[in-house]
Amino acid sequence: MRAKKGEGNYRQENAEVEERFMDSMDIEKERGITIAAKNASFIYNNIKVNIVDTPGHSDFGGEVERILDMVDGAILLVDASEGPLPQTRFVLKKALEKEKAEKLRKDKLEKEKAGKEKAEKEKKLKEQKLKEDKAKEEKAREDKEREKKKAEEKKKAEAQAKADEARSEAMRKENLKRMQGLAGASGGENSTGTALKSSGPASGSPGYRPRLAALVKSNLTYPGDVSGNPRAEVEVKINSNGTILSSRILTPSGNKAWDEAVLRAAQKTEILPRDIDGRFPDSVFIFSLTP
Repeated sequence: MRAKKGEGNYRQENAEVEERFMDSMDIEKERGITIAAKNASFIYNNIKVNIVDTPGHSDFGGEVERILDMVDGAILLVDASEGPLPQTRFVLKKALEKEKAEKLRKDKLEKEKAGKEKAEKEKKLKEQKLKEDKAKEEKAREDKEREKKKAEEKKKAEAQAKADEARSEAMRKENLKRMQGLAGASGGENSTGTALKSSGPASGSPGYRPRLAALVKSNLTYPGDVSGNPRAEVEVKINSNGTILSSRILTPSGNKAWDEAVLRAAQKTEILPRDIDGRFPDSVFIFSLTP
């Protein structure tokens, strides 16, 4: 049984007091108020829910603030018959201040998170820009190296073309001079002006054949001793530079081994020497070789 006296309740003598789960202290039972916070818990959908009962009077504000710092939310209960009391407004004020502080804390965390995300984004953009700039520099360097290499190759090709042209021109002049000599040009040894020297004999100077035979003989390799005095006559075909294009035995010596050795020596000679006038012999030249 409860009786109202002023703002508080008290227990009449011999009044029956029911057992309570939350307000378990004697003074709480006697006065019908909550002094120390208590909690009760239950399981709902595999989730444990804790319900904490806090004091409602301003005298116990420290207990209210302590509990508000521990819970995720608050439910304010108002007695319908008594209506809001001063302690009701006190608890509501603390709850709203807690909500405001929590909102400010969340706002601060969101701002910090947004600032961190912005910094990370700016960092990534900066790294990407540095990577792109590095790629551009690398590409520019490769292009420059490519252009430099192309210029060097072009310069080398031009120099090679110029050298080939000079060589072709020299060869053309030499062939022209040779053809004019083969055709028989007028003028003597001491001719002046545009006259050419008299062309030599198509077979070369008198000492050319012995000199050529000695050169070919130096390349000759014959197995064993040569019996008798075989004489092989060789025909060689050469180009304008004196390079031997082909060779064959024109008149055999009667010694097949000697003929083959002479033919090999002629082929090994490769290039005929120039005559005393600086020219090569005819394109088809015949000489003989003996041991």
